[in-house]
Amino acid sequence: MTESGIPGLSAAEEDFRASFREAVGEARDASLSQAGLLPRGIVIPAGGARMFTCAWVAVRMLRDYLGSKLPIQIWYIGPEEMSSAMSALMASQQVETIDARQYADDGVELGGFELKSLALLKCSFREVVLLDADNVPLIDPAVLFEDAAFLETGAVFWPDLVSIAASSRIWDLCGVSYRAMPSFESGQLAIDRTRHYPALALSWFMNRNSRLVYQHIYGDKDCFLLAWLALGQSFHLVRHGAKRLYGCICQHHPDGRRMFQHRCQRKWKLFGENPGISGFAAEEACLGYLAELRTLWNGRVFRPPACDGEMQLIVEALTAQRHFRLETVSIGVEHVEFHPHNLLVRNTAPVGTWWLAREAGTVVLELGDDHVTQRQFMRRGLREWRSTPPYADTQELILTAEDDPSALAPEGHNTQSIFSSFKSWQRNYDRVKDAT
Repeated sequence: MTESGIPGLSAAEEDFRASFREAVGEARDASLSQAGLLPRGIVIPAGGARMFTCAWVAVRMLRDYLGSKLPIQIWYIGPEEMSSAMSALMASQQVETIDARQYADDGVELGGFELKSLALLKCSFREVVLLDADNVPLIDPAVLFEDAAFLETGAVFWPDLVSIAASSRIWDLCGVSYRAMPSFESGQLAIDRTRHYPALALSWFMNRNSRLVYQHIYGDKDCFLLAWLALGQSFHLVRHGAKRLYGCICQHHPDGRRMFQHRCQRKWKLFGENPGISGFAAEEACLGYLAELRTLWNGRVFRPPACDGEMQLIVEALTAQRHFRLETVSIGVEHVEFHPHNLLVRNTAPVGTWWLAREAGTVVLELGDDHVTQRQFMRRGLREWRSTPPYADTQELILTAEDDPSALAPEGHNTQSIFSSFKSWQRNYDRVKDAT
């Protein structure tokens, strides 16, 4: 028999059970600081290229399709998940991007599930709707704040298709009596943080201990349920059951209208096929927003090397000039554009990345993709850059500032990377080199 009197608990589980009792007491005394808070808003956890693509569709549905005026925050985990180009795209939709690392204690494991709990605890809104990045809203979430269920309880949750088993050890670990009810499906939540800050704090305690807790439950969603039950805080569980579509869970407004379509198993792809889902509403609009994003972003999280003062002046000059002729000597000429945030564009489509570096003290311009340099250019005067062939039988490249881009007739909407030929040359060169 263990110290708690519960058979079969490990030492780590005994420690958690004791710590949870202490956390409950501390949470009861926790309160939300009101300083600097906005009245209402939406939080979307979305870091990395895959989830950013989904979040773009959600944000465009909110701003364009539904006309939502609510402030929106995108939360992500560390600079490797969000580039300046990605933040700038969200800023164009009046969306703030926030790095959750600044709020997490050292040593705390922070993944997608944990991020949701932390964002709810630390966001800038008194009343908040949390929306998963892969969730497509069909009704402006602002209406939830005026719904009778929210006004009465301050917390609206949606039912999952599964529940926590009566035999799960988590009930004993949290000292909570078994409740025969659906789990929360946390692709969407509506919370009054002023009233429910204690439950949010307790949920974060559980998610901070995710290595143990997630062995017994499925991520953040069950942490919310157990935190609310442990503290006896009020909530409303929408009575309309979740509707399953292929790879998708649909949830409803409290009055029964379909409100959310959570693509938990069919996330959007920026490049590649997005097969239709029977019964999925607003699919054409969503595909249109993906097509829009393909003209604005190359699908990569790119963070360029740091620039010194001289390099920053060159960056500003390149983006101010923007239009350049790219001549492949003896082959042809095409029109490329140097956009802010290191985006290289051809015929309105992102095709790669550009950045500056130093080689032996000299500033060089590098073009590539996925942080891999494909060609390096040296400056020749104020308006020209040249790339010496990296091996014998390849062509010299010349970049020249172009003041009249209409003089360069586009050859059609070609989204193929301009570096495909560079890679082909490199493969041929490597084969010759290996043969010799």
